[in-house]
Amino acid sequence: GLPESGISPEIESELQVLSTKLGGGITKSRLMLDSSTEDEIIDLSEWLTSWGRGKAVLVTLDITNALDSLMDSITGLELYRARKDVVNLIRHLTGRMGRLHDLKDGRVLILFPEERLPDYELYLHHLSHSFTSLFFNLSHPPDFPAVFNLWPEEKKTVEENLSGFF
Repeated sequence: GLPESGISPEIESELQVLSTKLGGGITKSRLMLDSSTEDEIIDLSEWLTSWGRGKAVLVTLDITNALDSLMDSITGLELYRARKDVVNLIRHLTGRMGRLHDLKDGRVLILFPEERLPDYELYLHHLSHSFTSLFFNLSHPPDFPAVFNLWPEEKKTVEENLSGFF
C-alpha cells in the first residue's frame, strides 16, 4: 500500500530531487540577476554631478502602477522581487542611452542625453508596451507617471522635488 500521503516513496524521492535541483537553479539565476546590475551610487547628489556630459533630460519615473500590475498578474510574487524585475527591465530598456538610479521609493531616475529623448510621450508609450510584451499576462499596459526636467537648467526644481535625497 501507499503511505498516508498517497504518493509512493520512489515518486516522493524523485520529487525531492527535482525540487532541490529546480530550487538551486532558481536561486542561482536570481543571484546572477541581482549581481548583474551596476553598483549604484547611493548619494543622489554625487550621482547627478557625476553625469558630467552637459545637458540632459532627467526623468523621474513612477513605477508603482507597473508593480501593482505585475503583482496582480502573478500569484505569490513578492514586492521585493517585483520591484527588482521592474527596475531591471527599465535598466535594460534604458541600456546605453542613459543612466538609471533606483530611489527605492516607487520611483526611478533616468538621465538621458538631451538629444536621445526628443519625444517624452513616445518614450512612455514604448516603455508601457514593452512591459506588456515581456510580461504578457498583464491585463493592460501600466501607466508610468513621469516628470521630465532639463538638467542642469532645472537643478533647483529637481532638488526641491527630491529634497529628501540630498
